[in-house]
Amino acid sequence: MNKGLLQAVVSMLENTQSIRNGISSINGKDSSTSVKLLLRSVFVHCDAIDCILQEALARSCDVSINVLPLEEDEAVDRETVLSRIVR
Repeated sequence: MNKGLLQAVVSMLENTQSIRNGISSINGKDSSTSVKLLLRSVFVHCDAIDCILQEALARSCDVSINVLPLEEDEAVDRETVLSRIVR
């Protein structure tokens, strides 16, 4: 993978994390159902983008995606954020 592409992947991963951080600070208690669904959708799409980028990075480095470490805490944090959004 060339340096420019690698920098773009890192930048995108930072951007999706920033978006998730912003969403996690929102308390959806007083939000309408449509806003809650939109926030949840954006959060889930950020996760999907991260998965795609991580797989592309692993493939370009000829590393099996199954060998990469799993972030167990991330799943717990994700569910916590999503539950706060949809309450």
